[in-house]
Amino acid sequence: MNLWPDNLGENGGKVPAAILREQAERLKEKTQNIITGRIESSFLPRLIVMEKYGSDEDLFMYDFYLEAPVLDYYRHNLFTIFHGINLYPVILNTNEAIKKELSENIFNFTAQNEEEFLDLLKGIFNSKGTVTIINSLLSQAKVMMPGPFSD
Repeated sequence: MNLWPDNLGENGGKVPAAILREQAERLKEKTQNIITGRIESSFLPRLIVMEKYGSDEDLFMYDFYLEAPVLDYYRHNLFTIFHGINLYPVILNTNEAIKKELSENIFNFTAQNEEEFLDLLKGIFNSKGTVTIINSLLSQAKVMMPGPFSD
């Protein structure tokens, strides 16, 4: 006899990590595989979270890196997200320049749902800071590549 409910696995939306992986693929396509997005995941147990952040829940953590394979796999951490078991809210932390560009006097961004998370990501991906980093990596990578990209 199976006592488990039939609706297991139905959460109604994309998990934040899936959204990040999808955007990493889009970046790869957009830059013709020169710049890729790399996601690294970690789990922060409650004890560590309590000590570092004062929260009493376990957190999932994902770092989103811009990576340039042709530049000896140079990586730049664009942002880090944190969320609990319920997926939302998502806390997003990025570098000071991008934070300042997007909003004054804010330590971390918080998305209460998938729509807000997508809006936050769009803001970060389209920020001057991000575009400058990607363009710099593209310029440096193209010099190192044989063929039509090299000068």
